[in-house]
Amino acid sequence: MPLEERHTAANIVEWTEEVIAKFIIPPEKIKAVVHDNGANVVAAKILHGRATVKCAGHTLNLVVQNLLKSQQAISKCVAAARSLVEHFKKSELACTKLRVKQKQIGAKENMLVQDVCTRWNSTYAMLSRLQEGLNH
Repeated sequence: MPLEERHTAANIVEWTEEVIAKFIIPPEKIKAVVHDNGANVVAAKILHGRATVKCAGHTLNLVVQNLLKSQQAISKCVAAARSLVEHFKKSELACTKLRVKQKQIGAKENMLVQDVCTRWNSTYAMLSRLQEGLNH
C-alpha cells in the first residue's frame, strides 16, 4: 500500500489508519511506531497520538553520513568515486568500454554501484565495487 500523495503529516496519519484498518490491527495492540527522523513523520505520529521510536539504523546512518562529510580527505575521495560512477551511469559508450576492459583482463563484469544518501550501505557498496575493479 504505497502512499501516493504528498508525504505530509496529515496524509501519513490517514494512510496509517488505512493500513491499520486493512490489516485489522486493534489500535490497543499498537504500542509504538518506529520511523525515520523526517519532520513530517515525527509530526504525523505526534498528531496521531502514538508513542514513537526513532529508527536506530536511520539515526546511525545520519551520524555516519555527517562523519564522512566532516572529514575532508574522505569527503573528497567519496566525491571523486561518485563522479566516476556517475560518468559511467550517464554514458553508454563508457559503460561498454568498461565491460570490454573487464573481459580483456578477465575481471568479473560487475556494474558500478551508485550511492544514495538514504540507502544505508550504498556509499560502502559503491566504494567496494570500485575497489573490486582495482584489485583485479
